[in-house]
Amino acid sequence: MFKGSVILLPTRYPGFLLSFSIQVLLLYVRMIFFNYRSCLYVVQVFFLLVMLSVTSVKAESTDTTTTAHRLSQSSRWVNMLHYYPSDHLFGADSENWESKVLDDDYFLSPEGKYNREMEWVASTKAFQLPASAYSTPENPHAQCRFPARFKLVKTLLSDNDISLRFPDVECPGYQQWRKKVNGQRATLVFASSYLNSPSSMFGHTFLRFDAEDVSDNSEWLSYALNFGAAAEKGDNSMLYAYKGLVGGYSGYFAMMPYYQKIKEYSKMENRSLWEYPLNLSPEEVNVLLAHVWELRDIAFTYFFFDENCSYRLLELIEVAKPGVELTESFRAHAIPIDTVRMLDTNGLLSKSVYRASASEKLLFNAQRLSKHEIKRVKALAEGRLSPKDVNSLLILNVAYQYLQLTSAKKQRSPALAKRQFGLLKAINKRSKTQTNYSPEKPPRPSAPQNSHRSQMAAFRTGSFENNAFVDIEFRASYHDLLDPINGYLKGGSINMGRVVFRQYENSTLDLHHIDFIDINSLSPQNELHQPTTWRVNAGVERIYSEDNDWLTLQLNGGAGVSFEPFNDLLIYSLMEARTEYALDGTSRVDAGLGVRGGIMAYSRIGTAAIELSTMAYSRGSTRVKLTAAQNIDLGKNSSTRISYQYSKNQLSGQSNDKRSGGFIEYRYHF
Repeated sequence: MFKGSVILLPTRYPGFLLSFSIQVLLLYVRMIFFNYRSCLYVVQVFFLLVMLSVTSVKAESTDTTTTAHRLSQSSRWVNMLHYYPSDHLFGADSENWESKVLDDDYFLSPEGKYNREMEWVASTKAFQLPASAYSTPENPHAQCRFPARFKLVKTLLSDNDISLRFPDVECPGYQQWRKKVNGQRATLVFASSYLNSPSSMFGHTFLRFDAEDVSDNSEWLSYALNFGAAAEKGDNSMLYAYKGLVGGYSGYFAMMPYYQKIKEYSKMENRSLWEYPLNLSPEEVNVLLAHVWELRDIAFTYFFFDENCSYRLLELIEVAKPGVELTESFRAHAIPIDTVRMLDTNGLLSKSVYRASASEKLLFNAQRLSKHEIKRVKALAEGRLSPKDVNSLLILNVAYQYLQLTSAKKQRSPALAKRQFGLLKAINKRSKTQTNYSPEKPPRPSAPQNSHRSQMAAFRTGSFENNAFVDIEFRASYHDLLDPINGYLKGGSINMGRVVFRQYENSTLDLHHIDFIDINSLSPQNELHQPTTWRVNAGVERIYSEDNDWLTLQLNGGAGVSFEPFNDLLIYSLMEARTEYALDGTSRVDAGLGVRGGIMAYSRIGTAAIELSTMAYSRGSTRVKLTAAQNIDLGKNSSTRISYQYSKNQLSGQSNDKRSGGFIEYRYHF
């Protein structure tokens, strides 16, 4: 009946609608010349074809949407875009995700920060645009702007047997940067803790990228990648710490020559460096660097305790090495030394290289000098003695190290340059005749990853004046003065989030003590190095009297000096001030002044300490406290501690409340 006419069934090709419409029009014209029954037949065919076309389009749309949804849920895509559940700490509904990237420029979809699927679709479309769509360096093609993301999209499509055509785009800007960095190997660098800077109390980590043919000492010319908070000019240490805690800063990645980081940490901040080559293939390093290129000038959320330098580096390594989970256990906090342990546990660290700080090298070499020779060292560095009048190569070297250390933060002057050049010239001259001498390197200490873990729980039992008690203690981080010392600084401690509950017999369990923050820096002084000893503590403490006890919110701190007359023996003394606010409903405010002193001894079995403190308050009361303790190391993460304590609280208008007793505890770090 319809001889000579052609009916094409709709296909999934987008141009079928035009062809189909033309054929329907031709059929409609021919209907005029046929009977009513023929017309009904044509109408049926028309609706059949329409239904087929709609079903086909819907199927295509559903299939495409399903594929985009499935691929955008990939852990590799999630890691690349830095997506997390909206409630990162407790893990919210998996559908509610957002990226920790703050900059809108990082997303190709307006909803990309909160929608993984829409960002996948927008990225795929952008990568398919012709090269001519983006022709200026200021507005590069998406393939050039996001080379790591582009590579991931192609990989995921290929792994799922999906074929898409992408244009070949030249990216000269990225290629020039990649050639400049020239990194085929990656190294994790851990800078030891530095108590005089809030941002560096727990240590710091960054990455270094080396060429394949890098040789000894030539890694100074390599590039280092650092993540840090963009602090504002004029922010002091206290303001920096506060903003870092509450998220007042944005964090950025920055690439710089490695020698600048060495100068900053080992000389200016007196921090030792540990270098760990990462077990990453050249291709994985290439992916990591491509992702670093994508993150230039891109702002992240920054928090001092969790989303910090170390956490962001773990994210980069997860992008480079699919299948490795590094960040999941750091939801509450990410202390740099813990992230080093995580990499070591996952087999990503090779044998480490240790770089002693400038002060450590100086003090180690100065140990071989007498007091008279130390005086000559200072005279040389200060220009009161000519290098020509000194024959000892050891004295000349120590004098040069001392001059370098003391002038690191000073503006270079002609007089200073002249003294430095004179010492170098004398060292070079003496080296030609004294061939049996060379500066010695400090011994390698225990590596950071071999230290005890940061969190701690303890169970304690004891008795005060025949009144037995038990304590339950938890500490969020990270090390006190008596904990196992391997991997930590002698005389240095940081405790945060320490809570103690106590129950006396025939009594209820009560809050006994909270340390919001407790920092001690007992750095010993000598002829060449005079650091200040200091401590600060803020928290809640239970005060006992003869017939009552109450909680008080307190802040105390002090400064003084420390000495190390013998190896592994530390003596310290401080002047202190303290402010209290009673939490018993009276709102009493009190302030006091006092002194604190003690002795610490380090041995193979553990650390021992004796400390005496006294404080006189404005309301007429005085408090004296004597403690003696021995920590016995049972292993890297466990110890037993035996303690004795005597306290005397004399409140205004009341008799003395004296308490003494001993206790024993088991401590476990996890």
